[in-house]
Amino acid sequence: MAINFPNSPSDGDTHLGFTYNATLGVWKSTGSGAGGGGASVTTDDAAPSNPSDGDLWWDSDGGKMYVYYDDGASSQWVSVSVPGATGSTGAAGADGADGADGADGSAQSYTNFAAFPSTGNTLGDLAVAQDTKALYMWDGTEWDRVSSGSDESPIVTTEPATSHKLNSDGTTSTVTMVAEDPEGFDIEYGIRYNTSGNTRPSQLSADTIINQSTGVYTFTPSTSTSNEGSFNARLTASDGNRVTVRTVPIELVFGYQYFRLYITAKRGSDSHLQLGEIEFTDENGVVSFSGATSNQGAMIDGTFATKAFQTITPTTSNPAIWTITLASPITLVSYRMGTADDYSARDPWNWEIQASYDNSTWTTLHTVTAGGGQLPTNRNTWSPAYIL
Repeated sequence: MAINFPNSPSDGDTHLGFTYNATLGVWKSTGSGAGGGGASVTTDDAAPSNPSDGDLWWDSDGGKMYVYYDDGASSQWVSVSVPGATGSTGAAGADGADGADGADGSAQSYTNFAAFPSTGNTLGDLAVAQDTKALYMWDGTEWDRVSSGSDESPIVTTEPATSHKLNSDGTTSTVTMVAEDPEGFDIEYGIRYNTSGNTRPSQLSADTIINQSTGVYTFTPSTSTSNEGSFNARLTASDGNRVTVRTVPIELVFGYQYFRLYITAKRGSDSHLQLGEIEFTDENGVVSFSGATSNQGAMIDGTFATKAFQTITPTTSNPAIWTITLASPITLVSYRMGTADDYSARDPWNWEIQASYDNSTWTTLHTVTAGGGQLPTNRNTWSPAYIL
């Protein structure tokens, strides 16, 4: 007969010849009781052989009590132990071995950099530009080129002019420097000046414009004669790490349009002063007097057949002043004078070449005194060039 023991028993409770032992968590036979007389109790780590209905077995290995139950159709050991409290969690076992590495990812390939995607990228994504064979990595915001091999400085392929002269009429002028990077990185052009704090030189009226695609630097000059002068421009080409520099001296010179021959003495005691011709030279060569005017037009008409002539004995207090107004300003580099057809005593002896921007304020460019640059005594003959 099957025995149904009470649920949640307390220590010492009895039931049909069994007493509950709370320490062991089992019902123990007291040797008598209804329906269970003569049952044997076995303590072992293995179930008894040839048990009879009602026999008890204490599994000393598993710590549980079993009763042998025969219901007439089958027989088996049935646990009668009440489970004890759950024990504390044991210590964690050692970490297992690392799994095998996954397969390496590969960089995506695109026709050129312009074809690279600007969205849908993940930090660390790699891409290759087919046209330049350059490798790039997505930094979370943009594609950065990955350097390979040695890092060399940019190479200038188009050298800038060794010097540059700004236009004095206010129009812009340009200087070009083109560079390339051996590793294929983009070039960024820049400029610095030899001024305190890299401030813009007074010779420029606006900041220099740099075309990053062509390497063309555009300069806008000042139109104020007070800003005449020069500065050094450092043109730079950077690959983001190394910089190549070229220094270009830049000059702003305002040409003069108004000139005068200021004569204070002549060679001899004759009462007349005369001159055959005068010739100006600028950086481009002999200056044309076409469109020029003068109070002594014969000296700029290009022929010895006529001459400048004045009845005067010039002195420092009573000079002879012969003027020339050009059609456009020039930068005078040198000049020379040709003698007239007769009487060398009438030749200029002491004189100055003076120039003006406005026909009002005059600057002396060259001075001859005491015949130091005397004209030839031969007639209709040019003097040596007087270099300013």
